Amino acid sequence: MRSTFKLPDDYKNENPNILNYIRKHINDENQHYLFFGKVGCGKTYLAKLLSDRDTEFVECRSIYEDFLRVQVGNKSDKPERLRKLNRALRGEDVILDDLGDERDTTSAHYFIGSIIEDRYNMIKKGLAKRTVITTNLTPRQLADTYGHRVIDRLQDVFVFMEFKNKSFRNRNVVSING
Repeated sequence: MRSTFKLPDDYKNENPNILNYIRKHINDENQHYLFFGKVGCGKTYLAKLLSDRDTEFVECRSIYEDFLRVQVGNKSDKPERLRKLNRALRGEDVILDDLGDERDTTSAHYFIGSIIEDRYNMIKKGLAKRTVITTNLTPRQLADTYGHRVIDRLQDVFVFMEFKNKSFRNRNVVSING
């Protein structure tokens, strides 16, 4: 059961093209999205609205840290940690949140890039229903970070949507002259 698709009015006013497109395609569970834009503009919020309770929510930074813990952890908890990692990455519906927020290292980018390629292969084989990726990076920055091979695969199966509004977290900032 999908969440109720209700957004604040200011969100609707600032992202009309995105919302019109999604409303038109909301029932297509095999639609894959890459949401990019500045911090706090509602990418994760919208991704969660598109998901249901069976959707795996994966923070890129956390999944990489979990991967490192598996590598250095004690032998007794490795099988459980590996099952957790595999379940998060192999779900039919997945949200990969904050792509580019993992450690800025070659191994982190290689690991996350391999997740994207695995997801791409699952999509092409019809094993993945919906994948939503959120990022603060532009498509050009994604290509520079993860390589042109990864961005090529993303462009093949994902609808890229740019969020242009400012951070919702700034809405309560009041200027007082005194």
